[in-house]
Amino acid sequence: MAGKASSTSKIPSRKPAAPANVVGAHLRRIRSAQGLTQEQLAARCQVQGLNLTRSTLAKIEAQVRLLKACELFIIAKILKVPMEHFYPDDYGRPAPNEIM
Repeated sequence: MAGKASSTSKIPSRKPAAPANVVGAHLRRIRSAQGLTQEQLAARCQVQGLNLTRSTLAKIEAQVRLLKACELFIIAKILKVPMEHFYPDDYGRPAPNEIM
């Protein structure tokens, strides 16, 4: 049977990609450091017109849901923290082996 792919062919394994949401863990750390629960932060977001629920914040912090730039902007203002604080220190810098 020419042209038919074998159902037993293996797909090459790939190295898992880095999480696309790099701010989630930092959001959790900053929120917790300020003594806020997810519910309290969600309520403050709602007051500012950002419709995020506690469940949505949990997904963002767990790096399951991406955080839009406009959402990060509002959350940073609510928490009174510069947006840069939500990113890893080395974020956006080339890896040592990528420097020429």
